[in-house]
Amino acid sequence: MPDKHSPLFAKLTALAAENPTFRDGARVISEHGKPPPLVALLAEIDNTVLERTLVFRVDNAVLRVAAAGRRLRSVIDITGAPDNALAGQMLSQDNPDMVNGISAFLAQLCKNAAQVTVQIMPATPIGSPSQAGISVKTLEAPADPATNALPDFLTPVADAVTATVQIVDGNITATSGQTAALEQIWRDQFDAFHNRQKAIFPQPDAPMLVCLDHALGQDKPAAIASIGNQVSVFAYDPARIGDIMTAWHSS
Repeated sequence: MPDKHSPLFAKLTALAAENPTFRDGARVISEHGKPPPLVALLAEIDNTVLERTLVFRVDNAVLRVAAAGRRLRSVIDITGAPDNALAGQMLSQDNPDMVNGISAFLAQLCKNAAQVTVQIMPATPIGSPSQAGISVKTLEAPADPATNALPDFLTPVADAVTATVQIVDGNITATSGQTAALEQIWRDQFDAFHNRQKAIFPQPDAPMLVCLDHALGQDKPAAIASIGNQVSVFAYDPARIGDIMTAWHSS
């Protein structure tokens, strides 16, 4: 008989008090909007510490996801609903497009769902343990792709930056200072830079900062920072490169 004061006994008592309902061997976690379907689905991911496959039935759709460490690691597959381009990929919360894409997908899937059930299954081998996935906190409040940390990382070193060009989805959205040369770097060099990045790195949309010495003339460097669909091209004081790198790694 378990110790009545042990955490295990408390957990078992709490589970018994919940009096869960089962349908076809799956536990009902949301019915008729109580609790809200998306909230219930994310709570199951948040409760998953060890690596597991969670099989959600959302009305007539069946969604299989890999979860571990209270994070969504991957959408394995989905049937009975429109497929998602991110299915089968390892997820990363360092990629704003990925975060927003999967958040919108789950929100649409759960919208107006009458019933959501879950089955907890053994883990499906996918990716590597170092690929952590997306936390539930991030999924609850996905990043705005037009306003994330990319432009903000320069704020602590604003006095070291002399000009900037901000680009979102291939379009220039903001500029400051003398930007003609920076815009030319964006037009003439970024595609080649991005293609090299994709060829070298396994996650080409991961955050990256590349400094271009003498890009604007002798001792006049520029840099390209890239996160997902956002790019920042900026000119800076070469004596402050250490401060800029610190700001980047701290963002």
